[in-house]
Amino acid sequence: MNVGKLFLPVFVIIALGFNCSDDKRITSSPESFNNGVSKFTLDSLDSRALRLKPKYSYIRSYPSGGGVFVLRTSPEPYSPGHPSHNPVIEIQANPDLNAELITTFGGHVSNIIEATVSPSPDIEIGLHRFQIAVLYDEYSYRIALEVDVFQGEWSDDSLAIIKRDKFLPWLDSHYPEFEDLTELEWESYFTYPGIWVVEHWTFLSDKYELRVCWHVMIPPYDWSMLWLRERGRWNASLALKRESDGTIYTIPVTEYPEFYGY
Repeated sequence: MNVGKLFLPVFVIIALGFNCSDDKRITSSPESFNNGVSKFTLDSLDSRALRLKPKYSYIRSYPSGGGVFVLRTSPEPYSPGHPSHNPVIEIQANPDLNAELITTFGGHVSNIIEATVSPSPDIEIGLHRFQIAVLYDEYSYRIALEVDVFQGEWSDDSLAIIKRDKFLPWLDSHYPEFEDLTELEWESYFTYPGIWVVEHWTFLSDKYELRVCWHVMIPPYDWSMLWLRERGRWNASLALKRESDGTIYTIPVTEYPEFYGY
């Protein structure tokens, strides 16, 4: 029996019950940023109008941390023959979230939109709600998203880099289409504040979202995993697992551990 795996389910139950967003004080809310434009619901849109669907609407972060939301547009492409249905899409958020909307990837437009956040060092601790607004001539609708900002500093990514880099020679050999990973500039952040038995980090470059996690245990239970998504895509491209003895192999993307829906 794998002793290392015995600890994880118990810890997940504890972590998922810790500081749920419904119980937290709302620090900033999208109502603070409404601009008086009339609202309408998705149900009232006709078939030519652009819709947005978030892959998840809640993430955890911390001062000087980060995060990324992935949204998908439909229909795709929406009809260019009806200019009144070509909307403006913008972020309405607390400036301390440093939220940014990304609509092109590698110079190409896709049906994926990403919203990144980089909370300022002095951001207020608590639940920050912001929105992606889809604005037409006289109407708008908004997709609400949440960033749960936790107290703490997670700036030392040195071990995460070591864990990540142990996968790269194998990737270079077996998936040469990803060989440029070693040449990219990465921003890193601790993915799940509050979870420690399996430590999770995210690395963002212009081309990829790369996640790495590892079991904080001694050999032979110190496995690690890597998850890779191309920016501008809805799903991850692949996931890998590295055993304590250095053996690396692909795993279904669904086996890479996720928490809180993202």
